[in-house]
Amino acid sequence: MTSFENGQISAMLFLNTIKDANLLCWNKKFIDEEYYDNFVNFENDFEYVFTKIEDDGKNVDNEEEKRKNLVFSIYVRYNYVVSHLEILNKLLKILVCQKPNLKFNEGTTLPQMITMICEKIKCSKQTIKITKESFYTDFRNAIAHHSFLISEHGITIHPNDIKKKMTYDIFDLQELNVHVKGLLSGFNEFAKTEANT
Repeated sequence: MTSFENGQISAMLFLNTIKDANLLCWNKKFIDEEYYDNFVNFENDFEYVFTKIEDDGKNVDNEEEKRKNLVFSIYVRYNYVVSHLEILNKLLKILVCQKPNLKFNEGTTLPQMITMICEKIKCSKQTIKITKESFYTDFRNAIAHHSFLISEHGITIHPNDIKKKMTYDIFDLQELNVHVKGLLSGFNEFAKTEANT
């Protein structure tokens, strides 16, 4: 299974679980058309930047320039992941009903949303762990709290915490990019299915 398929399936399973728990509704107050239009353009621009960085890198002989190019590529790729996780957070806020013990607002983060949803539907600890891993909540938290370092070797989250420390090299980030794109695709597929029922 590819990272894209893995992401797509993870998203659809999570959304179906939300639906089965009768937590699915339509929160119009969280809809922001301008934000979504901007995101679509932003995603297309990212694809252009990825291609340009790769093409430019092929013509570089200087080791320092190669290093800078790689660091910039890492920066662009981790921002791609973060932007997709942010749009997923916004989509969850549109789709999930606010109920007792499930109150959220514009400032509620993706890790908080997933935790609240999982607790509301009484998921097992293992299911919560898998869901958080699939939505890269730890990665998102580390970025949000500036607990990361970037180098030509990749992005290291929680660099000062031996237990949480993890480095994503450029290849890991490429896989993450594909995975979060799959997550977004899963949300879109779920929405299409719901619209047709």
